[in-house]
Amino acid sequence: MDFRDRDAWIPFQSVDNEAMTAIAGEPLTCYCEEEGIECTCPVTCGDEIRMVWEVCEFCDGRGKYVNPNIDRDGISGDEFAEDPEFFRDYTSGCYDIQCKQCKGRRVMPQPADPKIREHINKLQEEHSNDMAEMYAEMAAERRFGC
Repeated sequence: MDFRDRDAWIPFQSVDNEAMTAIAGEPLTCYCEEEGIECTCPVTCGDEIRMVWEVCEFCDGRGKYVNPNIDRDGISGDEFAEDPEFFRDYTSGCYDIQCKQCKGRRVMPQPADPKIREHINKLQEEHSNDMAEMYAEMAAERRFGC
């Protein structure tokens, strides 16, 4: 799955850009009790978290990226050679779209506490893996006519 196709995963109920704080949202809910393990999670839903601005990792601080519909499956040098106008448009940013993570701001508020950031990254990775698995299953079902 192309990283640009991922849904924006927002782990906060709200973010106050003036005070640089956020309220932890439902995606940060811990499932330790359900799994019968001791909770070591650094944050739970409703906690206030101190934030800092960081360059958006999704677009590398550009605020935009090439529309995945244009180059999701890769573009070969042959394709550029066959259509120099397409190459010129592609490299000029003609096919760029606004970053759906930072919404063009080029920076994102991130938790100041590294433990919380690590926790969020782990949960986000789990979410991305779950979504990729779901999309793969849906594709397999379509191939079988379901």
